[in-house]
Amino acid sequence: MSNNSEQSISSQSAKPRIEYIDTAKGICILLVVFLHSGLFADSLQFLALLRMPFYFTLSGLFFKDYGGFLPTVIKKINKIIIPFFFFYTGSYIIFVALRTLLDIDINTGFFDFFTNPNAVFSVNIALWFLFALFWANTIFFILHRYCHNIISLGVVSCALAVASLILFSGDYMLPLFIDSALVAMPFFFLGYCLRNTSFLYPNRFDRFSWLSISLLIAIAVGAYFLGESPVITLSSIKIDGSPIFYFIGAFAIVIATILLCKKIGPLPFLKYIGQYSLIILGVHCSLFHISRNILQSFGLKDGILHDAITFIIVIAISVLLIAPLKRYFPRFTARRDLFSWNTNKKSSQL
Repeated sequence: MSNNSEQSISSQSAKPRIEYIDTAKGICILLVVFLHSGLFADSLQFLALLRMPFYFTLSGLFFKDYGGFLPTVIKKINKIIIPFFFFYTGSYIIFVALRTLLDIDINTGFFDFFTNPNAVFSVNIALWFLFALFWANTIFFILHRYCHNIISLGVVSCALAVASLILFSGDYMLPLFIDSALVAMPFFFLGYCLRNTSFLYPNRFDRFSWLSISLLIAIAVGAYFLGESPVITLSSIKIDGSPIFYFIGAFAIVIATILLCKKIGPLPFLKYIGQYSLIILGVHCSLFHISRNILQSFGLKDGILHDAITFIIVIAISVLLIAPLKRYFPRFTARRDLFSWNTNKKSSQL
């Protein structure tokens, strides 16, 4: 990147933390848990434009070069890969215990996810995102280093997404969700762009926020219907409808949601779960498996009431688990680093 670009990034890093971003992260993790609850799954397909694109965009907001490839990768191993193995191990223990109690064959080995992504889905379907996020950070680091300006960075990010959609939306998949990271690069790039402009901070255009939110939502709705309910399932690169309209709609609704969070400011509950969204991401699927089996043992079968009760139970227990997990396992929940790297650079905060 050019010196001017680096100075711009440095000046942005010096700005104070933006608390409403935690509200946005809270909304994001609630959407993920809501999806896995199964509530109104068929009637709320529109939210597919927001859910994972929003997560990758928010992740792009926090992108940082930690002084070189190796220190950056080590930082991301601490923040992403170590939590993956921590939550995956806990989920696998629960997976084996439940199948043993229910007398179901244990057809997934602990390390099967290296060769078969469905192993992650079987054990804890949410954890695919952590591997994809690790690769997104790594790939974007390389692009960030070798693209000379923001335009070339955006063009290459989009080109990688298009190439991945063409090459890997069929039966052939890259291991460990690398292809998912490639398809998500435009959203990661969007977050990076927003981070390095005045968009996130108070500015003279804020008086047009409600108008902008309305127009962006209208664009997203229009793209959804014109694109025939477009969805790109990032975990498996499955395409339904028009990919072009998917990206148009996703970009519009993501920006609208960030503007909405900026307008309403930090909300205590959403801010709290947003700050610890990694923990909720890691535990909620296993809690769903446990809760559903318990409810079914009491005769409450699948249905809206079953899904609603399960959703409430899982959210409540997930929130209660935040305090003990971050206190007793800080190095495994991204609160502290397990592996250290000597560097004089300080982390930026939003």
